[in-house]
Amino acid sequence: MTKIAFLFPGQGSQIVGMGSDFYSEYSSVRELFDMAEETVKLNLSRICFQGPMETLTETVNLQPTMTVVNLSILEAIQQAGLIDASRSPAQ
Repeated sequence: MTKIAFLFPGQGSQIVGMGSDFYSEYSSVRELFDMAEETVKLNLSRICFQGPMETLTETVNLQPTMTVVNLSILEAIQQAGLIDASRSPAQ
């Protein structure tokens, strides 16, 4: 069995506008953002897509925005059929 690992960037790799292309393309990514925004009570999409960079870079904003963007990338990979979304990470 082939195992696949994904490494996602973290703090220091942020840029205003990150994730907006995935947000525009995939309804499932919009749902991820909605769920994350409800959970952390922050407008993550506005912070990600409009900034300003000073607001995005604040740790309280950056950690959830990076997480939701990374999950969005994984969702796009699954939607493109590049990995089997039905397999659990433990399989």
